[in-house]
Amino acid sequence: MLDLLDKKFEIYAKALEFCSIVIEYGGLKHHSDANNENYVKALKAADLSFRSIGWHKTKALFDDDIHELFAKINKSYAYLISFDEAPHDEAERKEWDQRWCDENKFIWETVNKLPEAFKPYVYFGDYRR
Repeated sequence: MLDLLDKKFEIYAKALEFCSIVIEYGGLKHHSDANNENYVKALKAADLSFRSIGWHKTKALFDDDIHELFAKINKSYAYLISFDEAPHDEAERKEWDQRWCDENKFIWETVNKLPEAFKPYVYFGDYRR
């Protein structure tokens, strides 16, 4: 049981790490050496939770509720990494601004929901006494 808990908690922690980096930097921008380390950390956290090998681990360890949540996070990830620069055209820029804000807002809301979403998988009650 503890081994399973460790594996589940690692995925949870990496999802939190990814969301936290996106929130801290306002997306997934890689435009300078100043944020390179955190950009790479976000990509690795994504791969260890809801993408790549993390996706396979998640499929094996969690039910559909987490899979659906991670699919939504992956959708935001795909947008944020693909469209990290605003277009030059004014009409396209307004559309981009709105979508960019929506995706970042989703990540912000998700990081606050993750503890509750993972509670059935990584919480054994209050044993601090």
